[in-house]
Amino acid sequence: MKPKEWYKSRLEKFRADPEFIAEEKKIEFCEDMLKLMDKKGLSRSDLAARLGCSKAYITKLLNGRQNFTLKKLVEIALALDAELELRLEYREGKRSESAVGSKQEPLAYESGEVKKSFAAEDKNNHSTYRDAG
Repeated sequence: MKPKEWYKSRLEKFRADPEFIAEEKKIEFCEDMLKLMDKKGLSRSDLAARLGCSKAYITKLLNGRQNFTLKKLVEIALALDAELELRLEYREGKRSESAVGSKQEPLAYESGEVKKSFAAEDKNNHSTYRDAG
């Protein structure tokens, strides 16, 4: 296999990995934060003051060493006078090759329609909603 083909196949495999996707989204959010901070002329200290936290915490966020909660995402958006957009978009004809969580089955599609059901609680006692076959 040629290096370019190998790289593409590996990248596609990772694109179905929840951890990879989460890190990718975290990077995108941090890039957006930096762009807005630059546009508004805000330093890390300025943003920290607006959020009521330390400059070191802002640095951890921007370096990807801190996980975001939904509440924190909203707080950051408000501090930057921005709007946070979160949405799910249906990806026609696509499904994950690996299930989210070790005990769940892969997502299933039947006749172009998605069957839905509530899954049992996962190992962290969280109820999850997933597509079921």
